[in-house]
Amino acid sequence: MSAGPDLEDLASVRKARDGWIVCGLLAAATVINLLLDRYVTVTSQAMIYVLPVVVASYTLKWVPSLLCAVGAVTLLNFFFVPPRYTFRVEARENLSALLAMLTVALVISRLGTALRRETDAAHRNERRARQLQELATELAAATLAAEVHLLAQRHLSRAFPGPCLVALLDGHGEVHLLPEQVPEFRDGMLACIREAATLGPGTGRWPGLDAWYLPLRAENHTGGAACVQNVSAYDHNGREHAQAICALAG
Repeated sequence: MSAGPDLEDLASVRKARDGWIVCGLLAAATVINLLLDRYVTVTSQAMIYVLPVVVASYTLKWVPSLLCAVGAVTLLNFFFVPPRYTFRVEARENLSALLAMLTVALVISRLGTALRRETDAAHRNERRARQLQELATELAAATLAAEVHLLAQRHLSRAFPGPCLVALLDGHGEVHLLPEQVPEFRDGMLACIREAATLGPGTGRWPGLDAWYLPLRAENHTGGAACVQNVSAYDHNGREHAQAICALAG
């Protein structure tokens, strides 16, 4: 049930997309500067190159936005700073201007990326709060254990790329899993139920696992366990959200 290859493919697609976006932004700025070359100064052309840096910083992650900033300074130097079509800089004022532009571009890239990250986190927290409210409403109407199981499964799958798995305890104190799932998940689920704690990356318990194992526990009652795969030890907010879902289901 591992989704590793799919996530790796998705990451590769995103990296390629980000690379094409950076190339497109820099190419557009270069074309504009070439068209205006006879009418504007190098300073004005530098400002045009700042625009793709701003766009990249607010739309892309830190690394591609950093590459966009460095690329903008490099292209300005190569195409428009005398001597042209070389990477040499003869005039001291031009060298100072390039260094100043690089500094500004890096600062813009860093601030823009930080702002976008904070905005994304705020939106994600808002979505998670709405999801918990929705789950609580749906659980209030649930009367069967099977309904609780389906709700917990659905909301975990909505919140995380997973795969996510939820299993309930049967009358013999065993987690109810399909035969093909038993060897892979039973031990982790039973352990998190026994310890009444979340296991996996970032928890300090069983850190070598590539998944979170969470008990469906509320106060002194444990109804089962959940497994959320392909998670990060640094995703503290995500782990707290998974624990909140499981606590509601418990």
